[in-house]
Amino acid sequence: MKTFFILMRRALSLLLVKAKIVLYNILFSSNSPIKTARYRLVSPTVFRGHGKIYIHKNVMLGCAKCTQHLSSYNHIEARSATSVVEIQDAVTLANNVYICADYTSITIGRDTAIGSNVQIIDSDFHSREKDSSLVRSRQSQSKPVRIGNNVFIGNNVIVLKGVTVGSHSTIGAGSVVTQDVPSNTVVAGNPARIVTNRN
Repeated sequence: MKTFFILMRRALSLLLVKAKIVLYNILFSSNSPIKTARYRLVSPTVFRGHGKIYIHKNVMLGCAKCTQHLSSYNHIEARSATSVVEIQDAVTLANNVYICADYTSITIGRDTAIGSNVQIIDSDFHSREKDSSLVRSRQSQSKPVRIGNNVFIGNNVIVLKGVTVGSHSTIGAGSVVTQDVPSNTVVAGNPARIVTNRN
């Protein structure tokens, strides 16, 4: 009897997630041009913006065994016409991941794993100064973000504008990445600093 209830609970959870995936796509996703190979949608994912989103093959969006699977969604946005988000082969996103290219680009290399509650952004989104030309200010403050191949990004990490993360590196949970991360290193902290160099 206990096994029956466990199976029923799993089936209901799966049904709820599938319903959320369909509902989020209908209500919240915009007509952003998405060029995609085959990918696996495990958690609700919203695609937004006026730019281009490229998703390559064997990408997994969401994680059934990770936190917030039933209570959150992933957000991938190429906000303006010049924005590009590219997620290369075999990338895995957990849950509640926010990726937003405001005016430039965000590229995530193949075989990269991204934990829950991660934010990757290419802009400050607004100036601290009073500026009548907010749009021009945002354009000048946007800088591309590049994440290499086989990178591991822990939970609750924030990757800020203009950062390049080298291949085969690890970013510890809760880090705020404000500067480039060399390949084959482990970084952690706020701001993130090199903990280990594996060269």
